[in-house]
Amino acid sequence: MPATFELSLPDSEPLGLIGPWEAASQKPVAFDAMSAVETSDVPVWRVNLPADETDAHRALNDAEAKVVAAESALQEVPARLESFANRQPKGETVSFDVASFGVEEDSPEASMLDVLNQARTIEQGQAVSYGIGEVANEAWEQAKVQLEAFLGQLQKEVLNFAWVETNLENQLLARTAVGWSGDSNTVWFDQASVEQLNVHRRALHVAVKSRALRMQMFTTVTGGAAKLSLLLTTPAGAVLALPAAWKYVNEILQQVKTYQTLTQGG
Repeated sequence: MPATFELSLPDSEPLGLIGPWEAASQKPVAFDAMSAVETSDVPVWRVNLPADETDAHRALNDAEAKVVAAESALQEVPARLESFANRQPKGETVSFDVASFGVEEDSPEASMLDVLNQARTIEQGQAVSYGIGEVANEAWEQAKVQLEAFLGQLQKEVLNFAWVETNLENQLLARTAVGWSGDSNTVWFDQASVEQLNVHRRALHVAVKSRALRMQMFTTVTGGAAKLSLLLTTPAGAVLALPAAWKYVNEILQQVKTYQTLTQGG
């Protein structure tokens, strides 16, 4: 069976997924010692691996590579946005089109330009409302709603322990409750081998690193918005630029994920 890396959050579908992680599709089958543990109110990072140890470690190798690539991409965003923001004169003379900035169509930069253009329209008081919650600037509004939802998810994650589960062929091997301070508590399947416990430790590392990168996404988005605000004209520019920075960071991470899926034969 193929390995899966899933994140489930209370009452919402997770946004800002890092590396190998996808939104959870279903709950695993629990072994008796843990069947009474309630996880519906906490974030759950669920790793389901092949029972064969070689295949399991291979899947973890791929997952670790995806996390490293996502971290590298996030670290490069500030410099990319700095270069982007310096391509045009600041203020009202900025033309938010791909030709002016010399970017490729269908690139993350092109999508960001579209959202920035809509942000400037809102900035100048030209947004047209067609009803409650329905705004003409759809891309900006959609990115704004997603960012607000993501921030709400992060807040819940900070306030709660996270469960990290490792499953072998849908059989729950181990579950660790981990807090932001590093405190953790693990319950193991009583027949787990030493090698299987090592598999869980690796899965735990992938989850904890990914969790930290979700927080890094927040700082990357807010820092990026500050850079993009220089292309707008009012003190509210940084707030208006937040959805554009959010969309940009997400598209960069999706590009990395797609590339690695192709190169790893996923």
